[in-house]
Amino acid sequence: MIFKRFYGLIILLVLAYPTCAQNRPVVITGKVLDSIGHVPLESASILIIGSGQGTTTNRNGEFDLKANGSGKIELQISSLGYKTQAIPLSSLKDSVQIRILLSRSAGLLKEVVITHRSPLLIIQKAIQNIPNCYLSVPHTLNGFYRTFTRKQSEYLQVSEAVFDVYNYSYVKRKNNQLRLIKMRSVIDDQATHGLDIGMKPKEVFELDIVKKISHNPIFNKEGLRKHHFELEGIEYYQGHKAYKITFYPKEKLKDVLYEGKVWIDSATYAFMAFDYKISNENLQFSHFGNAVERMMMNIADVRIFNKGERLQTTYREIGSKWILSTAIYNNTLGLSSKKKKYNFDANVRVNYLTTNVDTLHQTPFTNKEILGNNKLIEFQDTGVPGDFWKDYTIIFPDFDVDRVGAEIKVRNEKFKTRH
Repeated sequence: MIFKRFYGLIILLVLAYPTCAQNRPVVITGKVLDSIGHVPLESASILIIGSGQGTTTNRNGEFDLKANGSGKIELQISSLGYKTQAIPLSSLKDSVQIRILLSRSAGLLKEVVITHRSPLLIIQKAIQNIPNCYLSVPHTLNGFYRTFTRKQSEYLQVSEAVFDVYNYSYVKRKNNQLRLIKMRSVIDDQATHGLDIGMKPKEVFELDIVKKISHNPIFNKEGLRKHHFELEGIEYYQGHKAYKITFYPKEKLKDVLYEGKVWIDSATYAFMAFDYKISNENLQFSHFGNAVERMMMNIADVRIFNKGERLQTTYREIGSKWILSTAIYNNTLGLSSKKKKYNFDANVRVNYLTTNVDTLHQTPFTNKEILGNNKLIEFQDTGVPGDFWKDYTIIFPDFDVDRVGAEIKVRNEKFKTRH
């Protein structure tokens, strides 16, 4: 991932079935707030009902959605812990601005169905039901991600990409393919000390926890044995009653690192959301990279320590099936080198969003189209102008990406002049 496996996962996603084409999409922008304190709601889901199109909010509760189609549409807005809301929009023109207030839900419901009341049994049934709950036909996801790295308040790197992911289905274990459409990236050459920062296709694919469930350190067979699971109750999420299950390591083992929560639809047993992190107690057992990568870093006198890691992934319903919707990955790394005389913490964030899903074209990409699984996507910079994203639904930025990119380029020019 980033820093040659910098990111373990990440970001934010939203999907959409193909809809009738329109020459110019309608731009729907707005803000989602808590109805009482008017606090911005991050990661709220905004979907066009019946089409699958959608997006998600940034840290300021803002969103930007390019809607294909005309006439009346209905938006569905949902956020964990809040009541789902539907808003009809009619007479769509070039652009629409809306302000949405969500009310908190009643919290955990006391009722718990007796069948499969054991949290472990609920999770095992959810794993067994993956072929029934998720798309079982080949499909193509249109995706977007933004990554950025900071040293305190200073940005060291930022990148954005639009791409297609071909998924052979949730039934087949065959690896996905990535076809890059557009990418822009900038990195502070001096401040990063020659470290490669970027995402690789294989790390993009790892965001889909359900697709990779058999390799997940929590939900594979060994992980299920080594974690303790507790059923907190049932709460509403995306208009569904969902089991809320917490988990943590049974013992302090070097290979058992994570604690967190998972939400499972109580009716279909579909995984709806994951939120987990490396526990503070187990950070000491977390190692960056594999054995070969760590050996190479020792030779280069580079030390990278994991100081915090969290992944939040959501799924949403498309028709009667579920599919990856959004992901956010946060990672804090300690970077040091005696030879180069640096020692600082880098805060990494990845936001990932699926903007569309196509189930009609089921042919895999050609070898010429796909990007190799171990190639850094950031190395494929297409050098696009500032209006690059005007035709795409993206995650609305909560900082001025163009300004940050320009500042990094100025610093790079000064560094080159001195050297």
